[in-house]
Amino acid sequence: MNVIRTLDDCIRLAQILAVSDFVAPEYREKPANVMAVIMWGAEMGLGPVQALNAVKGIKLRRQDTESDDRRSGAADSPRPATRMEAVKSKLNRIRLLQNQEKTEPPEDKSEALTPGTPTVEEVIGIIRSARNERELRMAADLAAELSDETEKKIARAVYAERKQVLSGQPVALAS
Repeated sequence: MNVIRTLDDCIRLAQILAVSDFVAPEYREKPANVMAVIMWGAEMGLGPVQALNAVKGIKLRRQDTESDDRRSGAADSPRPATRMEAVKSKLNRIRLLQNQEKTEPPEDKSEALTPGTPTVEEVIGIIRSARNERELRMAADLAAELSDETEKKIARAVYAERKQVLSGQPVALAS
């Protein structure tokens, strides 16, 4: 369910995501960068969070040739730890490969979450802060990317409640 239909939708979602905690530090307080990644992801058929996950932490750098390295004296300088390569897959889609430093997997599950993986608490916060139907639909798009079915059900319940509030209908209190 991709609700980004117009540039205005993309700008609003980028502004919301730029102040949230589940985007990488490189994108925080930079809605233009978030919007560029979302638009790129939409062209590749990715959702907003999938696009942010695909390019998070990438340090772009001009690829120096050996002669440039020799001239600049940087032949022995280390390359960035993370780089991006575009590779054609069997389905003629572009997939991104990231070469990262090898680290041990985290023991704590909370450390295993990447900055681009939304938690149910973050999605609920975004749903509750939605000011209109369009922002609410964008938040529902993020909720669809949650991995656990129980978390999706919780997000759907909060979504339904917020939709009632925005439409002016009375909300029944749970007893």
